[in-house]
Amino acid sequence: MHFLKRVFFALIFAFGLTGLFGLLTLGTYLPIIYVFLGLILIINAKESYDINSKRDAAIFLGIAIFIFIFLVYNSMNQLI
Repeated sequence: MHFLKRVFFALIFAFGLTGLFGLLTLGTYLPIIYVFLGLILIINAKESYDINSKRDAAIFLGIAIFIFIFLVYNSMNQLI
């Protein structure tokens, strides 16, 4: 799981840099960053659940769900 978190963090960093240097538009790289951030939070929730810290797992999962709902809402807003 630590490997996946590092890969997702590297992808967040890479897409952040592409946005910073103007290679991608805001509407392109920001949703990708949100997806990888949500995946990292889901991995954190799984790790917390495995060490019997169910409260922390619920918090991580709740934040991940909030991020994915925010992502869907913004994507739907851009389509209209």
